[in-house]
Amino acid sequence: MNIRNIAVTLIWFLSVVLCVSVIMSSGSVQAISYPYDSTPFFIQVLGEGKSVVSTWSFLQADLYYHGGIRHLSEDGDLHDTHDKKPAISAWNVLSRLKDDLSLTEHIHLKGDQIKELLPWLYYSAEIDPHNVQAITTTAYYVADMFAKPEEAINYLRKGLKNNINSWEIYAEMGKVYFRFMDNPAKAVNFLVRAEQLMLKSKHDKYEERSILTFLAASYVKLGQNENAINTYLRLAELFPKDEAFKKKLDMLKMSK
Repeated sequence: MNIRNIAVTLIWFLSVVLCVSVIMSSGSVQAISYPYDSTPFFIQVLGEGKSVVSTWSFLQADLYYHGGIRHLSEDGDLHDTHDKKPAISAWNVLSRLKDDLSLTEHIHLKGDQIKELLPWLYYSAEIDPHNVQAITTTAYYVADMFAKPEEAINYLRKGLKNNINSWEIYAEMGKVYFRFMDNPAKAVNFLVRAEQLMLKSKHDKYEERSILTFLAASYVKLGQNENAINTYLRLAELFPKDEAFKKKLDMLKMSK
């Protein structure tokens, strides 16, 4: 990497760190309400580096969420439950792109502490509007931790404008309608669309399950038992050893 590339890379990262740090220092929850249509100058000048900086911001949120990575085991011993990884820098960010960026089920921040996390997620999506994972993760926190599902839906709709064929965004919208807005009818509409798009793209059975479980539950709430049975049948085919799906099927068949 020559001096020019080093300088450009440092400018990218310093711009993001400066802007996010200012927002985080304000301690404001307004991170979820930034003007969506205005694009800061520093974002415009990132050019082709947007995806790299966006991923870097998302990784920073992931690290902050895990509060130092180390956790207490069930027996009380302190140990690493995640693989040790070097600190993120301009030198290793590209290699870190291959890592699993998903937030784990371990919860380390609660309530208002999540406001410290949102600026990283927000700018991750703002810098690169095609960073679908940042969009869906931000929407989840807005709906769950801040109890603002309508704002989460609006944020996801904005994300769809730049990712019209993203099954992940459609799926998240369906989940928000089901879990936080008690609207199984709308949930079905978005989950069905998510499934249609997912089947046209590369995916695994666990991603398919993430849609079908909510879709089946939505059908049950709507009293559409036949659709629910067909959906659980598909889940049982994907996971033949999962007894939970078989039990659901038996219960639905008995209620017919």
